[in-house]
Amino acid sequence: LEAENITTVSEAGDFWIDRLETANEGAGAGVKELRLFTDGGYYSLEYRNPPGSAPFRGTSGEQGVYLRFVPSREVDERKGGGIQYGPLIWPDNLVLQNGQSQEDPFREVTFRVTETTDTQAHVEISY
Repeated sequence: LEAENITTVSEAGDFWIDRLETANEGAGAGVKELRLFTDGGYYSLEYRNPPGSAPFRGTSGEQGVYLRFVPSREVDERKGGGIQYGPLIWPDNLVLQNGQSQEDPFREVTFRVTETTDTQAHVEISY
């Protein structure tokens, strides 16, 4: 994944994510990973449609928007040092299908997949 295929957002909104398996040129050179930074790390969203491919990071290899929280590895001096990961409420990778949503009540953010095509997924992020 190239740096130009990763988009970082800092607020709620509507976003299109290109399928990760598309070529990295022409129509497939768009956003392939969406990152939302928050307290304790960032959320990563990727649209995957891995037909016949091996499962990704412990998932079943199904089509959908893969949502995961990547914890910060920064030292928190106020708590005596060490790695602070923050609470997680779902498995390492959660796969959202069209029409599904996931809320993280600890960070008060909701992700909803509103449309999918063969090449793109539309995601709403709200606080």
